[in-house]
Amino acid sequence: MSETKIIGVTDAISLAKPTEADKELTRSLVETLESYDLFESASELNHRLSVLGRLDMLAKQWIKSIAELKHLPASVIDKVGGRLCTFGSYRLGVHSKGADIDTLLVAPRHVDRKDFFASFYQHLSEQPETNGLRSVEEAFVPLIKLHFDGIELDILFARLNTPSVPDDMDLSDEKILRNLHISCVRSLNGTRVTDQILKLVPVRETFRLTLRAIKLWAKNRGIYSNALGFLGGVSWAMLVARICQLYPNAAPGTMSETKIIGVTDAISLAKPTEADKELTRSLVETLESYDLFESASELNHRLSVLGRLDMLAKQWIKSIAELKHLPASVIDKVGGRLCTFGSYRLGVHSKGADIDTLLVAPRHVDRKDFFASFYQHLSEQPETNGLRSVEEAFVPLIKLHFDGIELDILFARLNTPSVPDDMDLSDEKILRNLHISCVRSLNGTRVTDQILKLVPVRETFRLTLRAIKLWAKNRGIYSNALGFLGGVSWAMLVARICQLYPNAAPGTLVDKFFYIFKSWKWPQPVLLNKRSTNENNIQLPVWDPLNNVQDRLHLMPIITPAFPEQNSTFNVSLSSKMVIQEAFEEGL
Repeated sequence: MSETKIIGVTDAISLAKPTEADKELTRSLVETLESYDLFESASELNHRLSVLGRLDMLAKQWIKSIAELKHLPASVIDKVGGRLCTFGSYRLGVHSKGADIDTLLVAPRHVDRKDFFASFYQHLSEQPETNGLRSVEEAFVPLIKLHFDGIELDILFARLNTPSVPDDMDLSDEKILRNLHISCVRSLNGTRVTDQILKLVPVRETFRLTLRAIKLWAKNRGIYSNALGFLGGVSWAMLVARICQLYPNAAPGTMSETKIIGVTDAISLAKPTEADKELTRSLVETLESYDLFESASELNHRLSVLGRLDMLAKQWIKSIAELKHLPASVIDKVGGRLCTFGSYRLGVHSKGADIDTLLVAPRHVDRKDFFASFYQHLSEQPETNGLRSVEEAFVPLIKLHFDGIELDILFARLNTPSVPDDMDLSDEKILRNLHISCVRSLNGTRVTDQILKLVPVRETFRLTLRAIKLWAKNRGIYSNALGFLGGVSWAMLVARICQLYPNAAPGTLVDKFFYIFKSWKWPQPVLLNKRSTNENNIQLPVWDPLNNVQDRLHLMPIITPAFPEQNSTFNVSLSSKMVIQEAFEEGL
């Protein structure tokens, strides 16, 4: 009696209905999403509706007042209207607790952008519910940001070439875009695209649940960011929408399967039980009792320090280009980057910990410049304290405190005329013909980023690693220099456990960590991925026990996942190995 409607640019791949197994998978998916506390309660949802209703009324009143100020006829004033529309995650129905709401104020032609950023801004500032009000006029899509009665909102503005904007105006009609200013077209785009996505999915609730799952996965993998060169919210929404078109009758659980990462299949794909979740809550409470986590203000201060140092580095690299009389066209593009690695980049640093950083510079900057003029440049900054260079280290570096934050800065010079912010440092080709000291400096960033790519769920990995780091430090076995395991080795061990139990909760993974490694058949190496085939034929030493006798003598090899692969535990001796193994057995 009824047929599935085919939506999209091609026919569906399958019209199969969900099986009982599919439905069970979806129930499990819902439970997993609920365990992350993503869904708002009915009262929280109603509060959002109330806020939007009040702001819509304020906007209509303001638009009418502007009409009166501009002496429009009374017959026109009564009909000017105006609308506050939503778009983005809220409009799609996939926003999480505490998320902001993207909105668009659509006004008739008598209201211009100056009115919006002047008198509407003033109108909002006079409301007792308003906090944190600020305008961002210079943005690609200008907006006003605020908190209204506890809800964070972004308000864009679009002025239509119409005398009025009734509530039932169809913003999807292309004719409304005729002769509009480009900034208004951009502002309208969010609402028009969001509404079109919702029209183009077969079953909205299926789409929403699937998108929630994919968003959570993408955020945990650190690839949910348009600004950082990954995919933003609307891109993920369109990808999920396309899958819904290709499988219009499928259940949400069918559209997302666990991806297996690593050199072997997972040992178990079991989802967390209620007992596992309770164990994880207890683990979090224990970690919090050690005061390991920084506050939001402390985290923001670190970001501010890194941002200022990155800017200083870029300015310095440009000044070196000018001193060496490079062409102006080259100087403008030299770039440079300050990257992080180690515990901070992994997201497991503790309060007061230092930040490992790497300054990546183009070929016109050499190591002498770094230890001479950049050192001098840093010494002239009022925020700098405790500055010293360690040129004789295996990996040379500059150490300092900058505005209260301790940092180590390594240096790498690439064989490129420029180093843009989006340069892929994981590309093996950048290592060709580099000095070995630069290869070593790059290794920290390349290995850290590769570890993050090779764990199934980043937040699970981070919480588990925090627990194992705390245990190892308390046992006195967290030290590469003393023949035990350093930070990167512990990170790789935890990453391997996450690969073997990709759906497990942190509380379970801590137990599995000791279960697996107390009986590990050393010197069988721990690997996170298949070793590089060195397709680019770059002549660098790698860990290779088949051809290198010294590598066969390593007692507990844990192999870094980025070329050139190295054993991070070459310092482990027979005695320190025994101490580590005893600790693993007692940990279980």
